[in-house]
Amino acid sequence: MLIKKNNYQNPLKTIMVTKKVKFYEALKKDDTLYLLNNDIGILFYPVPADIPKSFLERFEDKLEEYSIFVLNDSDDKFHKLEDYDTTDKMVNKYNNLTTIIGLTGAKKIKLVSIEESTHQRNTSVNAGLDKNKNFQNEGGENSKNSKISGSYKGNFFEKSNNSIKTEESFNENTQDLKRAKELAYETNLIKDPTVRNLIEYAGLRKTKKIMVEIDNEIKKTISANLNIALLSNNKAIQTAVKVLLGTKGEFYFDFIDNIFKKDKFLFELQVEY
Repeated sequence: MLIKKNNYQNPLKTIMVTKKVKFYEALKKDDTLYLLNNDIGILFYPVPADIPKSFLERFEDKLEEYSIFVLNDSDDKFHKLEDYDTTDKMVNKYNNLTTIIGLTGAKKIKLVSIEESTHQRNTSVNAGLDKNKNFQNEGGENSKNSKISGSYKGNFFEKSNNSIKTEESFNENTQDLKRAKELAYETNLIKDPTVRNLIEYAGLRKTKKIMVEIDNEIKKTISANLNIALLSNNKAIQTAVKVLLGTKGEFYFDFIDNIFKKDKFLFELQVEY
């Protein structure tokens, strides 16, 4: 959707910034772009004078041509895709997980390890239990083929070491299975069978070692149609999108491709009741 003064209030999740001439060049390559981009806004740069200032103030990062911006639900602002930090969301989800476990009546939780699972490799870290150890790469040569994922992975592990407690203890008589279930639904963790099992069979075992998946949150910030546009096998669509993205076209194609190779992070925990 081309952003104009009368439609900028539409609930857009992704915005591509391009030159006006590039937009019309892209339409010549594939005239279905209007249909494809129902939830993608296309904003001309330089920005037309009739675009309200209130809308432009929602861009947290500097507006520049050939950029993709994604909406952050927490602050309702648009951030550059390559600078968008989703590690806080993942850390929050982990903290919600431990709260749910505490509400099931657990006395103690110990984080054993964090493992990044991808299509091509598994990379694990010992969750800061031994500060002298860092990453253990088990993927061989295939682990070298990602341009983007290394920094993303490193940021998450670094932040998790700083923000996640490796051990937590809970007071007695704090079991509240109703609230545990409510929080599991609120945070979408109820979809994990391990979490459902913990709530349903709370306290049945004295100790339990579990593995819980936390999805790669950046996937959820990218609109479905952008996924289609950048991962499509349709050569016409790919060509049109690359025209829109100009000199950064190849960069964004590589970026999205590498992000979508990341499946999940696996947290191994030991729970004592």
